[in-house]
Amino acid sequence: MAVKAELELREILLSTGLVIPVKVEARGGRISALCREVPNQASKWMEAMQCIFENCEDSSKYHLCRQYVWKDGRMVFGWHVGIDADNAKDLEEHIKFLKISWEHIQPDLTPQPLAATSIVAQPTAPEPEEDVEEEEPELTPAQVKDLASRKANYQKKTTAPPRPPAEIGDMPQPPPGYEPELRIVFKGKAKDQKNRMVPVVVEEFPLPHVYTEDMNVPNERGRGAKTLG
Repeated sequence: MAVKAELELREILLSTGLVIPVKVEARGGRISALCREVPNQASKWMEAMQCIFENCEDSSKYHLCRQYVWKDGRMVFGWHVGIDADNAKDLEEHIKFLKISWEHIQPDLTPQPLAATSIVAQPTAPEPEEDVEEEEPELTPAQVKDLASRKANYQKKTTAPPRPPAEIGDMPQPPPGYEPELRIVFKGKAKDQKNRMVPVVVEEFPLPHVYTEDMNVPNERGRGAKTLG
């Protein structure tokens, strides 16, 4: 019964829109609630409590006060509402009375006036001037010819002359009867991407324009070699 009474009182207080219950406790025939006041609803909350005191049979069973607590380094208050009933059944009747008495209670939704503030005329800043593109003056035929001449002279100074093609006699030539041959460097087996053993043959390709045997030996990185599988 105590839990039911706590839930009912919490629901009734929330339905008013005037306070927010923070803590509700019920023991025997006594129940109390600590509520936070909704901003700008103090007068409507007092009207709601006045309605209870005026219409109840015994006003001494109802209690209303401000409860001050220390929170976050400052003093704050909440509304403490209490009902002292004779027993659990009597408490149930008081809660029903609260529900019926507050059915017409509505929060004050009137917009609150803003605090008066002094209005000081601020000097208006000058509007920024728009950037106006200056029109370039037209060049005379003599000026156009002079610019073209200076451009040609500049390109002549900064551009390298073309190189003549190399003579055929300067290019390395293979000896008479030379035919490049592929030489086997490695022959065996190795694992492929699917981890299967496959035969591998590594053959050497002669380097271009090199026709001596000592220059056609592949290095340790395999340059000049091809892998065949």
